[in-house]
Amino acid sequence: MWQWLKAREIAVYVNHMVAIGYNDKFRMFGWEGEERKKRRRKEEGEEQGRKKGLQVEEKKRRRREKRRGRSCSGLWQLWLGKKKRKEEEEKKKEEKGLHPSASVTGNVSVRRKEREEEEKGKRGRIRRREKRGEKKKERKGVASCGCGCGNCSWERRKGGEEEEELRLRLDWQRKLALPVRRGDRPWPGYLQGATARRGSSMQGAPPIGTASYDQPARGCRPRLALPPVGAVAPFAGVAAPWQGSYRSQRAAAAYVRAATMAAQ
Repeated sequence: MWQWLKAREIAVYVNHMVAIGYNDKFRMFGWEGEERKKRRRKEEGEEQGRKKGLQVEEKKRRRREKRRGRSCSGLWQLWLGKKKRKEEEEKKKEEKGLHPSASVTGNVSVRRKEREEEEKGKRGRIRRREKRGEKKKERKGVASCGCGCGNCSWERRKGGEEEEELRLRLDWQRKLALPVRRGDRPWPGYLQGATARRGSSMQGAPPIGTASYDQPARGCRPRLALPPVGAVAPFAGVAAPWQGSYRSQRAAAAYVRAATMAAQ
């Protein structure tokens, strides 16, 4: 019984302490009244503000004391000196080729070196770009059909070994590393058609009546190698290039239309 009374007494005492605001003892446990907390924070803020204000005042006072010794003419001399120094710095920067915002006292040699490297890099980039352009011009239209129209780079780049090399490279690109020379092809543009996809250069007989590489017909042939109407596969079981997909059949129809129009 007495223990219960003791506990109750302690509780009442604690409540009383918290209620009347003597809660400094309990602040470490977070038992601080809201009003007390607000008041304390306000006081701390005011104290900080007071300190800050004092610091600012002190700064102003020091500045005033510094200025007190200077007359009007003294201030003018100071400003003039500053202006002259600035002009000298700008002159130096101009001589050294520095940017107006650069520091004269900074490591000038390093800055100059960096600038030179940057310029060199820029020049290099431009040169590389030009070279790339030249290469592009060279490459343009290399993989031509070789139809003999004279518009392909193939036709433009005449000359034995160079042409041979070009041929070999084109054949190699199509997985056909064959030493193809002028007149060796069964019909113009055979490497571009379904034959190239099937990986054989001699599927289907050379169609009769089509222009050879040496005596080309007027104008370009279509990209797909197509024979005239009525041509058949060389033997049963092997599809000729024009007996291919729907797309190749469409191309064949277009070829036939073009051929008939040309004949008329």
